[in-house]
Amino acid sequence: MLEEKDLQSIGKLLDKKLDEVISSVNDGFTGVQRELDIIKEDVKLRPTLQQIMNWGDKKIVALELDVDKVKYLHLKEFKNLPSQPEISRVLVEHDLKSKNKPHPKI
Repeated sequence: MLEEKDLQSIGKLLDKKLDEVISSVNDGFTGVQRELDIIKEDVKLRPTLQQIMNWGDKKIVALELDVDKVKYLHLKEFKNLPSQPEISRVLVEHDLKSKNKPHPKI
């Protein structure tokens, strides 16, 4: 049988190991908390959905106004244009538009 002295030694060893485990777990949580703090700071730097939408609206509105100006300047020509698929086909043939990309190579 174990004597009281042996039980106290075992208790001390268990306490020491328990402290080591608690310390390791605490260090792990501290590291995770640091990472979360970094992520929170990164998120604060990113634009909000509203900021993105406002930026996009400004760009789209300006582009729509520019298209209206071009149409106004070439009103008679716009009335005589072929269908959009025909326009796209001709632009691809003249290497002004890629088959995979809708943007011209200007």
